[in-house]
Amino acid sequence: MRLFILPLLILLPLSGQVTIKTEPNPSVTRQFAEVPSIASLRINAEQGNVDSQFYLGLLLEHGKDVPQDYIEAINWFLKAAEQGDVRAQFSLGNMYQRGRGVPVNFEIAASWFKESAERGYISAQNNLGLLYTNGQGVPKSYKMAVSWFRKAAEQGDSIGQYNLGIRYAIGQGVPQDYQQAVFWMQRSAEQGLALAQMFLGVMYSEGKFVIENPKIAATWYLKAAEQGRSDAEYYLGQLYLNGRGVPLDMQTGLLWVRKAAEQGFSDAQMALGLIYSEGKGVTQDNVEAHVWFNLAAANGQEMAAKARDKMESKMTREQIQEAQLRARVLAEGQTISSSTERN
Repeated sequence: MRLFILPLLILLPLSGQVTIKTEPNPSVTRQFAEVPSIASLRINAEQGNVDSQFYLGLLLEHGKDVPQDYIEAINWFLKAAEQGDVRAQFSLGNMYQRGRGVPVNFEIAASWFKESAERGYISAQNNLGLLYTNGQGVPKSYKMAVSWFRKAAEQGDSIGQYNLGIRYAIGQGVPQDYQQAVFWMQRSAEQGLALAQMFLGVMYSEGKFVIENPKIAATWYLKAAEQGRSDAEYYLGQLYLNGRGVPLDMQTGLLWVRKAAEQGFSDAQMALGLIYSEGKGVTQDNVEAHVWFNLAAANGQEMAAKARDKMESKMTREQIQEAQLRARVLAEGQTISSSTERN
């Protein structure tokens, strides 16, 4: 029997846009570890060494061991890009896309992404696909977007696989094909992309594109939750609270829902408010309920605002003040114990 039900929504953008890391692949941290001293970098860069030019630009862009200077970074990226360095071409595209040191210019960004993408650079392929999706700097074309996402996906890139899976799921730029959607989404999720893991969890929990299987959903939610995705934490908690796909376990369910709520996930905050107001699995606590209704209301939950106002009719002035103070502390990112934990 379910404790309570809140609507489970796919909280992923239908356009499938993923925030692409601005740093060239592999990660900036790894690339910084490969960088020689600044002095030798400058000497080699000035002598035309393409690697030194790229790395010097990277350090200047991120302010690593040197004062951050976007304009000088662009100058070095340009020198390396003109020598055909795909990393520098991608980095230049990002500078123009994000307006770092230059005015935002999607056309120039697209041209540099294309230079890099055509030579197989995965991050550039993904970014170019997103530009085609949005019609930024290039004519809007879902088919072209899919072609670039596919190139990245077929090279084993988890973000490209996710983006391609989304397109098959919604039939954007390709005929809708649920099998292909699941295929690419699972490949992405198996590589550890939390967004894909979350999406698979929703698929199996709600029976979207696949046969409903809460047990498999719980597995994927857990993987995403362990990476800190608040939506996955909340949905995993709901499975435990309702005993769907996992044993009914109030303590574990509350733990995950609270983790999501403390990260600002409004559905989780609303859920905690309901749990404490009704005393389901916990000691009924008007102050604690008010805290979470208040936070959910601040995050745009209209029902939470009404629930908070109704709760105040059952509280003393001192209790309301305590709840408001606790909500402010939590909103500032400070972890505090619940009322029941203090008693």
